[in-house]
Amino acid sequence: MRTSNLSNLLWCAVGCLSLAAVRLWAEDVVVVRQGTDGQQRRAGEIVDYTGQRLVLNVSDGRAEQIPADRVISVETPRGSDHEAADRLYGEGKDAEAANLYRSAVQRESRVWVQRMILAQLTRCYRNLEQPDRAGDMFLTLLRSDPQTPWFDAIPLAWTAQAPSAEFTQTAAAWMAATQSPASALLGASWLLSSSRREEALQTLVRLTSSDDPRVAQLAEAQRWRTALVTATEDEVRRWGAHLDRMDPSLRAGPSFVVGQALARLNQPEQSALAFLRVSILYPDQRGLAAESLLAAGQQLEKAADPDGAARLYRELIDRYPQHLLVPEAQRRLPQSAAK
Repeated sequence: MRTSNLSNLLWCAVGCLSLAAVRLWAEDVVVVRQGTDGQQRRAGEIVDYTGQRLVLNVSDGRAEQIPADRVISVETPRGSDHEAADRLYGEGKDAEAANLYRSAVQRESRVWVQRMILAQLTRCYRNLEQPDRAGDMFLTLLRSDPQTPWFDAIPLAWTAQAPSAEFTQTAAAWMAATQSPASALLGASWLLSSSRREEALQTLVRLTSSDDPRVAQLAEAQRWRTALVTATEDEVRRWGAHLDRMDPSLRAGPSFVVGQALARLNQPEQSALAFLRVSILYPDQRGLAAESLLAAGQQLEKAADPDGAARLYRELIDRYPQHLLVPEAQRRLPQSAAK
């Protein structure tokens, strides 16, 4: 009898330890900024995470509210589809990742994780050069949380890519949604390369006074696209100062425009540096990163650095083998190597 009771107690203890292990594994972890340089890991259950605050239930039952600007990163258990999608996204397989993210968002019950998945879906469609789907996904995210911490996913246009007639209508509807500054910004950015350029520019001028600093800063950077041909060195220096004041997560597109301006001012080394910031710091913006690698290589050729140019062309070919710019990089590779 005693043996049986002891056995039961042991199995109970094992069961309790197993449950404790499951709870420990299932805990969310938030890395929080402490002071100027420090950081701290806090564990618990994330109840919500928006662009304003993160709400964390800790072990004693308290709900701790952490300002969003102090959150460095979050770690949370993910479903199998979510995990697989993240892995595929990291491998650059955006189409396959998008399929699994769509499945994951339907299976996920936590609203804040659903929003995180929507941001990843937006990035997938942006990389697949499907701006209509990317924009719709981003605006869905924004309706759930207007202050989203994943605002950097916004699929703005940064190159002179004329939209199709059908997409022009979609972008015009986005731009007309004046109650949503981010939607108006999104639409105007794509219409800058259309017959509605002047209307788009007027919208961008208005948005530079937006109460949302992210919208205001990006609207100002979008305006630079219209001044590339006429920009002086002083103007480009002011652009650089504006760029330094922006949230680092939003600097990819503006850095690309600064690189273009420096190239037109015949400053190849400085231009190459601006382009390289995009490819090095924002590699998951695959289209813009590939454009930047090609542009940086061309500038290094002008700066009489053919070896450096060749390295960048090879990096473009190796890192983004499916990109439309690969044939151009392959064509330029033997030319730069021969110099």
